[in-house]
Amino acid sequence: MRFLQSHIQHILYFMFFFFLISACTKLEKKSRFITVKVQGGFASNSLVVVQDQSGNQLTFQKPEEKSFPTVLKDGDTYTVKIVSAQNISCSLSNAEGVVIGPGIVVEVTCGVEVSLLVSINGNTSANNYFASLSQKPKIQFSNGIIYEVTGAGTYSLGTFAESTFSAQIIQQPAGVFERCLLYDNSGENIKISGEIRAQITLHCKSTQVGSYIPVDSSILALADPGSNRGSASASCTQIRYEDCMPIGMKRVSPKATNSHFLGVGLTGSECSGITAEDNLGFFKWRCEATTPDNTNFYYQIVSYAVNPGKSLSDLIDFTTPSFKQMSLTVYKNGTTLYTTEPAIWWNTNITLANSTPLSIADNTLYVVTQNVTGDYAFTGPAAISEVGIIVQPGRKITGRVIFGSTASPTSMVDSGYFSGEVDVNFQGPNYYGIVVENGQHIKIENAMVYNAINGGGDYGLFINSNAKGVSVLHSRFDHNDYGIGIAGLSQYHTFLDTTVSNAKSNCIQLNNNVTNILFQNTVIAGCGSDAIFVGSNTKDIWLLNTTILNAAAKGLNNSGTNFILQNLLVANVANNGIFHTLPTAGNFSHLEISSAVLNISSNINSVYTTSNGNNITYYGTFRFSANNCNSSGTNVIAEGNGSTCTLPAGQTTATIQSTSASASNQFVTFLSSDDTQNSSDNPTGVSEASISDWSHFENTFRFFSRSNVSTFPDPSQQFYCSSTIGSSTCYVFDARLLSTGTNVLNINPLPQGSGSFEIAFTDSMGNTHNFVLYATEIYGDGIGNDDGLCNPSEECLYTPNIGAYQGHGNLVSASSYTFSGGRGHATIYKYQNNGM
Repeated sequence: MRFLQSHIQHILYFMFFFFLISACTKLEKKSRFITVKVQGGFASNSLVVVQDQSGNQLTFQKPEEKSFPTVLKDGDTYTVKIVSAQNISCSLSNAEGVVIGPGIVVEVTCGVEVSLLVSINGNTSANNYFASLSQKPKIQFSNGIIYEVTGAGTYSLGTFAESTFSAQIIQQPAGVFERCLLYDNSGENIKISGEIRAQITLHCKSTQVGSYIPVDSSILALADPGSNRGSASASCTQIRYEDCMPIGMKRVSPKATNSHFLGVGLTGSECSGITAEDNLGFFKWRCEATTPDNTNFYYQIVSYAVNPGKSLSDLIDFTTPSFKQMSLTVYKNGTTLYTTEPAIWWNTNITLANSTPLSIADNTLYVVTQNVTGDYAFTGPAAISEVGIIVQPGRKITGRVIFGSTASPTSMVDSGYFSGEVDVNFQGPNYYGIVVENGQHIKIENAMVYNAINGGGDYGLFINSNAKGVSVLHSRFDHNDYGIGIAGLSQYHTFLDTTVSNAKSNCIQLNNNVTNILFQNTVIAGCGSDAIFVGSNTKDIWLLNTTILNAAAKGLNNSGTNFILQNLLVANVANNGIFHTLPTAGNFSHLEISSAVLNISSNINSVYTTSNGNNITYYGTFRFSANNCNSSGTNVIAEGNGSTCTLPAGQTTATIQSTSASASNQFVTFLSSDDTQNSSDNPTGVSEASISDWSHFENTFRFFSRSNVSTFPDPSQQFYCSSTIGSSTCYVFDARLLSTGTNVLNINPLPQGSGSFEIAFTDSMGNTHNFVLYATEIYGDGIGNDDGLCNPSEECLYTPNIGAYQGHGNLVSASSYTFSGGRGHATIYKYQNNGM
């Protein structure tokens, strides 16, 4: 039995090996073929023929796999080659060798000769930008081929498969101010008319500042010949800052069609998504598109305003001194398109001027970098243009700054500039701090002028003798005989964010025959006489958002005509709050909007209008601290001969809400802690003689106030800080409003909707102004006419309060007001916070 089992096992082993050998024999005899796998890019007329070692051929017109019919076995040699390639270029891999194991796969990679369609600045038919370049740009592609671009056209990229490509510029044109960049420098090849074509656009531009030329290459030029902003001979003809703007600071790129748009590949009217900013954050920029003909769009990048808080000082390197280099970055939907080369943007000469007298030259900015004693006088036998002086922050001039001269009528200054601190330190009669006589287009910015005080009639600022177009921005005039004086047929001046305090006489004096003056956001305090005195034949004075405190005489003493008084707040003055009179019969044609007269001296009128005054139109809310109003005119507040304060009959657009409103608990008033910016401040009080710093404060609403008591209001405060009159001690006063106050805070309604908040006013020249109540134009934002009034298509500030303070913090959206008659709308903003 055991033998039988062993025999059976041997038989099974034999059968297993037999079948195994038989299977291997069958495998060895299996047919083996060469498979050709063709891949890559084909055009419609491409054809490839591949042949094996036996002469068999395969034809391909597209990427696919095919096998030769020849049967091969292990050890056989094979060879595959391309015998024909029409309109295509191919290469092989694994094309020859010995057969071992399974079938062979030969890869054939093909590609057409790709044409490169190079667009120069977006237009293949544009003029040859490169003809004048000594060194042409070179482009290298991802297959290693390099081409030198000599003009728009079609170039060969060499062989490419139908896949992504990329390119880069490896050589720029000669010269540091010429730069090119690629638009769509990578992407898919595109089949056009049966062939593969790659298309890229090469943008070349000048990055020199010449691409962002100023309207005038002198930064001091204020006239803009040939534009709607006036001309050198006839500008500033309205109360408009834009007519007297520093046009030399405006930057405009050359006009460019959509085929050459600042290095940006746009078509049509695509300014959409284009933004720009300069490296100093100085300007606001926008893309402007125009259509000068029916075919082409033209584009420009334009600086249309200076950013809030920026001034010419921010452009100066005081260590050199020189202009700081600037560059501009342009974005498309937030992605950087390019940045210009850093460069100096103006040809204005900069001269160090740490001594006087000056050697005067046109188109020159004089820079003061240390404390200097002396007069800086721009006067001469001939006219002077485009001159200015800027004092480095922290330094001061002890002396005067003078533009022009009445003694020399030919000494006209056209386009002048001043910024800095002036300690007048009286040295003789009529020793004024800043003088503009016989000049036009003068800009005074961030000025501090003090100590023009000797009792002889000195002024912090005096504008005289046919001066025209003076803009005074963000400046203050403290401790002078007169803060500001304007005289001599002077006209078309603008004051924005102005503080005048501690004047021995009138804080602001507008003499006879002065016309067209705009004051917007003005704080006036501590006046030895009237806060504002207006002489006869003075016309078109607009006081928008004005706070008057602590005057020893009248708040507004007015003998002029055609006034707009909006948000006028008078508190704690010793005489009439608002006094209107004319030396002869005539019409005021005034417009008064939301005014308040609080806590004047007893038995004195809040409003007094003489018999020659009439035709005043009232809007809004009027608040008075007592029933002391008087008038012998018509259509004026205060009928009843001093016993009551009432509106004239028919004045249904206004209300007198209270005749017992008080100035008490409405203002921040005297500080209990130190003002960190003022070196003379002491919360316990200081004497006039010990004050060396009259003008540096944490905000523009602060000033030194005379006081013998700790509360406000009080008659003892109705004067300037003086150690020679009474036993006065001076304290820092803050005229911002308290959030808990109710008499002048949040009085005016928000203008919104359509038609119900707009009014019209006609000035003395017959011009009609349609504007929104309870709002003022946002000044200097490059939108609108900068006349202070809220007009169609302008951005405006809601003014909820009576007075200069209208809130603080960031601006936020408030409403949109639509004008009647299809005249457009105004966008209204407000301050994020209102009240301290």
